[in-house]
Amino acid sequence: MTYTPADAQADTMGVWDRRQTQYNRPRIPVQWTQTTAADGTPLISGRLISPGAADALLRFVREGTLTLAYHAGACQQPTFDTTVTGRTVCAWRTGGVWVELWHPDTAPKPARPTAPSPSPATVPQAAPGIAPAPVSRLAALLRTRAGDRLPTRRTRKPALTKEN
Repeated sequence: MTYTPADAQADTMGVWDRRQTQYNRPRIPVQWTQTTAADGTPLISGRLISPGAADALLRFVREGTLTLAYHAGACQQPTFDTTVTGRTVCAWRTGGVWVELWHPDTAPKPARPTAPSPSPATVPQAAPGIAPAPVSRLAALLRTRAGDRLPTRRTRKPALTKEN
């Protein structure tokens, strides 16, 4: 019995799905293509389509070794390959079939959006010839007191109780 690329793809997808759903992680779709490697052996390539593909691929390899098909052909443990610019590949050989899972490298996004600071020309200015309204002494005094956000004592005296 020979180990075909379809068998390798089914085994890989079985392990991939188990590892993604084991800890309630969202499923990351894989787009598969089949070609022939430079040494003439079959090669299946799976592209991970997700913003979190880099972390998912790292966890996939780190959380345990794959079950390789030792019954047919040479096998090799998963290794990362970054020789192709623009993508990170995890490749291994199982049952004489090369399997690679990869994701495109993306530039890291900034932590927060950068917006240009306003120039002095865009800051609203008071119209020329108009003076600001004068502040009364009472309003200035009230601004220095505790605001509504702080608890204050009751200023009203308690009701007097009537004596017999």
